[in-house]
Amino acid sequence: MTSDINVYDIYRPCYSNKPFPGFLKDEPTHGQVEINGETKTYRRQYTNRDYTPWFYEKQSAKIQKYLGDLPPCSYVLPIIDWINRKDVRDALHVPDLVQAWEMCAGNDTVPYYSQEKASEWIYPLLKNKYRILFYSGDTDGAVPTRGSRQWITNMGWKINKQWAPYSMGDNQVTGYIEERDGLTFATVHGVGHMAPQWKKAETYHLIFNWLKGRPI
Repeated sequence: MTSDINVYDIYRPCYSNKPFPGFLKDEPTHGQVEINGETKTYRRQYTNRDYTPWFYEKQSAKIQKYLGDLPPCSYVLPIIDWINRKDVRDALHVPDLVQAWEMCAGNDTVPYYSQEKASEWIYPLLKNKYRILFYSGDTDGAVPTRGSRQWITNMGWKINKQWAPYSMGDNQVTGYIEERDGLTFATVHGVGHMAPQWKKAETYHLIFNWLKGRPI
């Protein structure tokens, strides 16, 4: 029932990686680009096991067959190939020594380790050294506002200004904001994972007023 919902932005269209049957099956899983005499390889496809192995292992066989290819609702193969072209790399001034670009760089190119608290551990280290803004599109189902607000609350930092709506002066709710001792948490209403892409004016209003220390 939820297979066609765009988990990254539940009110936006779901662009499938399968425009016709067998599409991904017929496409190579990796691509190559020649940069200054060196062949760089990059991944073009991601499955559940590649993208979220911890999630995949917990699902029953019945659920696994509905998960499909990940990231869901993101038709990105043309972008992956385009951004790895030599002329594009040159236009972006990417040094030749840099590896080919992948959408979700994993152990193929960038080794990393998962940990229980994800990136939450970094915030206490940054507190009192930097101003911190954490914002979230409130229709993001992949990294949902509720979960972000929950772990921020669990840190127990003092609330200086309570959770309240803000607007851009048109009496329409642009989002909600809460100021804590060391961190400002805000939402952008009606948009998901890519808030700056789909709500340009609203995200600009939030970020640049915060940067300049002006009321939001």
